Amino acid sequence: AVVLKDFNLHVIQGKIFALLGPNGCGKTSLLKIILGRVKPNDGCIRVFGLEPGHKDLDIPGPGVGYMPQEIALFDAFTIDECLHYFGTIYKMKKEIIDHRIEQLIELLDLPQKSRKINELSGGQQRLVSMASTIVHRPRLLILDEPTVGVDSILRHRIWTYLENICKNYGITVLITTHYIEEAKNASNVGFVSNGSLLRQSNPHKLIDEYNCQTLEEVFLKLTQQHYKQLKGGDKQVNQGSARVVDTTMKPRRHLLLNTRGAHRHRYVDISHMRALFYKSYIQLKGVYISLILFFILPVITIYGFSMSVGGVPLRVRVGLYTGADRDTYNMSQQFIHSINESLLSPTYYEAKQAAIDSVVAGKNMFALIYPVNYSENMRARLPDPFNADIEVLNNSVIREYVDHSNTITSVYVRYLYFIDGLLKFMRKIGAEDGLNPVSFSLPIDWTKPIFSGSFF
Repeated sequence: AVVLKDFNLHVIQGKIFALLGPNGCGKTSLLKIILGRVKPNDGCIRVFGLEPGHKDLDIPGPGVGYMPQEIALFDAFTIDECLHYFGTIYKMKKEIIDHRIEQLIELLDLPQKSRKINELSGGQQRLVSMASTIVHRPRLLILDEPTVGVDSILRHRIWTYLENICKNYGITVLITTHYIEEAKNASNVGFVSNGSLLRQSNPHKLIDEYNCQTLEEVFLKLTQQHYKQLKGGDKQVNQGSARVVDTTMKPRRHLLLNTRGAHRHRYVDISHMRALFYKSYIQLKGVYISLILFFILPVITIYGFSMSVGGVPLRVRVGLYTGADRDTYNMSQQFIHSINESLLSPTYYEAKQAAIDSVVAGKNMFALIYPVNYSENMRARLPDPFNADIEVLNNSVIREYVDHSNTITSVYVRYLYFIDGLLKFMRKIGAEDGLNPVSFSLPIDWTKPIFSGSFF
């Protein structure tokens, strides 16, 4: 759907421009275009001579202060904390922020800066919202319905403040409202209806031109003329030479990344990070349970992960059946002793099936079953394993039974403890028999890692 049409708007720099019209007429949509949040399909928009999002324009960014209709403040913040938060976002120094806070509290007649936002009235919250918008003193100030829901005294105070900042600091103010009569204080007004700009001029000139008593009467006459011209087929109702412009809205996501001139493409803004940490600190410091959980939960998570995955497995339970291996060599014992004693916790069984059943019952993770006369056959196998008798080969093999439900630990023990221990064991007995220990090593040289690290 077409949101804005027949729209040709000019705002004088350093003045107040009031955009008037009923709810839903397109005022907020126009503000989103100026802020660079959305992009028109047709027509153009220039802010201080450049398109919003241009690398040489600080809009969107610190060059603009935007006050939305909603009071978008943090209830847990005090007035001082709220203004410090927004000042930090805009890279202001702390002493400058403190000075600006004192000025704004005096100018806007705000309560004590130690008061929390949720303790303020609706009108006071709206004033704090305005202070947050103006704290960095931008050159363009956009206020969307700033006086909605406030009393006449507060409304007068807001308009007085806006006139002062335009006069003293040259700030351009664009304000939208559906309270038509309050716009008499603006330098220029623009009437909007159904997405079309009916007329823009000085409010007092419009009253004189249309011979009316109030701006509401002027708006009524303009609206009636507009509908008559639409009914008669004349779509051109603007004063001047404006052309029909189709400004159907579509998201402008790429402009959201362009937030500050030549530095807009940085992925991390230190000031924004500081502001976010400051916000988190303020939100947590008054809630002790949240503060405790903030520090305790990561510790619990890390501990739970460590307990689930574990570090280096220690004291892994192993059931051993050495059978009739009772000769003087006792190689079944030497193999186990070749593994660091802190890594394994062996239990010896008199029967083969008892060792296997211990794994089934969950008492041990591994069961190692040695064949009959293991030591004798191992000695016979080592000198020439390629020509050894089949019976010698079969009776020099250790059978392993494993509980593989804990995959990480079982794989770790099998390939790091058992295989490494077996290689040490074979080199040792090979050297005792006068054989070259290197012949019992794997044909790969594991050099020292260039980079190494440990999670545990």
